[in-house]
Amino acid sequence: MILKNRIGPIVIIRVFAILSVVLGHAIIAYSGSWTTYSMAESSIFLKYLYKYISIYQMPLFMAVSGYLFYYLKSEKDKYREFGTFAVSKAKRLLLPFCVVGMLWGVPLHLSFDPNFKDFSYLEGVVKVLSNRIATNLWFLPTLFVIFVLMWFIVEHEKNNKIYVIIVTIAFCVVNVLSIKLPSIAYISNIAKYLIFFQLGCLVRKYRLNSIDHKYELVFFISQFLVFINSNPVLQLISSACSVLFFFLLFAKIIQKNTEIIQNKIIRNLDGDSFGIYLFHPSLIYPILYYFQDMKASPILISVITFSVILLISILITEIIKSNKYTRMIIGA
Repeated sequence: MILKNRIGPIVIIRVFAILSVVLGHAIIAYSGSWTTYSMAESSIFLKYLYKYISIYQMPLFMAVSGYLFYYLKSEKDKYREFGTFAVSKAKRLLLPFCVVGMLWGVPLHLSFDPNFKDFSYLEGVVKVLSNRIATNLWFLPTLFVIFVLMWFIVEHEKNNKIYVIIVTIAFCVVNVLSIKLPSIAYISNIAKYLIFFQLGCLVRKYRLNSIDHKYELVFFISQFLVFINSNPVLQLISSACSVLFFFLLFAKIIQKNTEIIQNKIIRNLDGDSFGIYLFHPSLIYPILYYFQDMKASPILISVITFSVILLISILITEIIKSNKYTRMIIGA
């Protein structure tokens, strides 16, 4: 969906975010933290590129969701009735979570992911849907719960700055403590990402993407604090600064070139972004299954992996969107 130019930067940010997620998955085998497959070659460059992408990719997605949610609820007076809102988000997020998980993710994992080698199909479904084994689909139920919680929080905000400050501080504390919370039922993910959804709301509410661009350098440098020490507090600061940096950066790009959001490639990528997110991660398993023992350039393998998983996921998304009976699978 392409919204009006006044929130045009969100289109660019969303495209940038989904391409970052795809790139992150394309190079994950060289991250040093992924043990599913051991590649024949290593790459220091790709290791640190992955670490950098990990700072902002999902926080940025959450912030974009928060930004649009605040815009639609508080400024456009959408989402008035909680029941209608919750049902629409369930169709948008939970239906694809279940269908894609069962019909796409689990079969590919069972075929190519060694972590699933001892599971039956039913066991794989239970472990994926309950988050006992993490897949990219964790984002969907996590975002659904955050939407529900934030509906009530924004509903009772009433422009009370003290209320906003208390909520924001509480979410920061919960984020720092999330590492100690269980992953089952997405509890730790919800605790971790609430603050970034709230940050997106604050960016829209206070027009933080319009502040003096001299802060860009401050936010850019602050992103890298996590490279000094990866404790939860610095992780939060790094990710929050990275989110703000990209909001400022893309706001400046839009100011200089307002026509960019009408670019056909960008519009198509934005329209397919949800489907790309759903389908691309499971594709890395068959690709890396065949590449793992190949003594080839990590850059070359990563470029091939990125291109293949992006193009196939776009193709699948377009096919599903073209049929009125299947488009609900991707929340369309």
